[in-house]
Amino acid sequence: MERGEKERRQTALFYAMGVALIVLTLCVMVEATFALMTTRTASLDNPLAIGNTGITAEETFDGWNAKQVRLRVPTGAAYVKSMVRAMIVPYIYDSGGNLIASDLGGMAAPTGNQMTLGDVIFEFDSAWSANWFYQDGFFYYRTVLEPVSGLNQTALLLRKVSLTAAGRAKYGAGAQIKVEVIADSLQAEGESWREWDVTVSDGTVSP
Repeated sequence: MERGEKERRQTALFYAMGVALIVLTLCVMVEATFALMTTRTASLDNPLAIGNTGITAEETFDGWNAKQVRLRVPTGAAYVKSMVRAMIVPYIYDSGGNLIASDLGGMAAPTGNQMTLGDVIFEFDSAWSANWFYQDGFFYYRTVLEPVSGLNQTALLLRKVSLTAAGRAKYGAGAQIKVEVIADSLQAEGESWREWDVTVSDGTVSP
């Protein structure tokens, strides 16, 4: 019985040693594989370039109550294709040049070629809706502008700004309207257009 018990213990010991050897071998293999992967797998460089954009608003006065607006982007190899938008904000001043507190009402989409904000009337170009669309207070140009002469400016947006008859009576003959054009440009390539909640396809900007 003692001899049989001794043999069983030796067999169990050899078995345990064999299992330990197998486990050790696997650990070494895993460690070697891990070392191989971390040594040979290199990080990839993904350079990102931000294109140069820019914009100016061209404004033409024809008397105190008229204003024409179009947008232009710079030309040259340093610039990229751009989509553009503009917000038009009117202010009313008295004859002494002091800002008059006035209720311009809420921003709403134009009706036909006009938009009325309280006492102020915007009159847009007759073809404005073919070239622009209105969304969330901004007028977006439907065509991507290119940094090339002749392709770098928008069609006319605004032709005239005036006071309603009630506004002229309220503020007096010496009142003036000054319009601030807040213009933005954004790189058209890639998916930058998502920032404005629009889409760009084949050079066309859509709501």
